[in-house]
Amino acid sequence: MSEDSQQTGNPAAPAGAMTAAQAQRQVDDGMACIGRSDWEGAMALFVSVEAALRGIADPELRIQFARALNGLGFVHLMQAKAERALVEEFDDQAEGAFHWGVKQALARFNQALSAQTDARCRSYAEGNKAYALMLMDRVDDATPLLRRLFGEAGRAAYDGMVRDTALHPIPEDRTVLRLLDEIWDDAGS
Repeated sequence: MSEDSQQTGNPAAPAGAMTAAQAQRQVDDGMACIGRSDWEGAMALFVSVEAALRGIADPELRIQFARALNGLGFVHLMQAKAERALVEEFDDQAEGAFHWGVKQALARFNQALSAQTDARCRSYAEGNKAYALMLMDRVDDATPLLRRLFGEAGRAAYDGMVRDTALHPIPEDRTVLRLLDEIWDDAGS
């Protein structure tokens, strides 16, 4: 244990571990990659942070760890959508592959939510989780998340989710957009 870890009760960071500032910068760079649709670059950055910070108890580092997990989930979700967009005949095999990709994303969002302590960062993961749930036709599970998200984050959350549906648009996004509109209207926009 380091001197600092003895005082805080947190395990010492492994030699060569990232600082909170380094992790934040790397996650922010990953988010910028997403903004450019550089999925491979984003994946590499998020995986690096996730590997470096796995098991870290420090609250500041856990925020970045959870942001990286959320970013990984978003990349998985967009990869599943990109593959789905290429499928003209959506048979059982294609549906199974799409759902497997969305489930991978959902697992990352759940991991992010279990680790995330920052309310603003949690809202991003909750919105992404709701989107994945809607793509899997689990509207009853997604609706409470969206109601809470729209109530807390307002129009910015709604607009962000609408923007996400435009990335690798697939037929299922039409249903997602309709549901977003309904829930937004019900939330008393």
